[in-house]
Amino acid sequence: MALAPAARWVPSGLFLFGSAVVILLVGVLAGLLLAKVASHDAFGRADNHVDRWFAAHRTNDLNRATHYAADAAETPTIAAPGCAHPSPARRWPGGAGVSRCWWRSR
Repeated sequence: MALAPAARWVPSGLFLFGSAVVILLVGVLAGLLLAKVASHDAFGRADNHVDRWFAAHRTNDLNRATHYAADAAETPTIAAPGCAHPSPARRWPGGAGVSRCWWRSR
């Protein structure tokens, strides 16, 4: 796969940092738009209606299912398989070893 001309000379760390900044800015701006602008129109009223509906129809089984789903989405649960998996990037020439975990010494 051929890279774009700009990607050939930009160091990978700088490219990664720049990409993270762009993703952060897009997320923050989308959150501000939803929280400050859309919360006062039909979208916000519908969102509040859904919140009230879930609160009115709460059961122990649904609370338990929500608890398990939240536990499954926590950072250690998501990161552990990635750290345990031997990354193919370690085998590639110049691979960064992206699956290296903080507790592994090698």
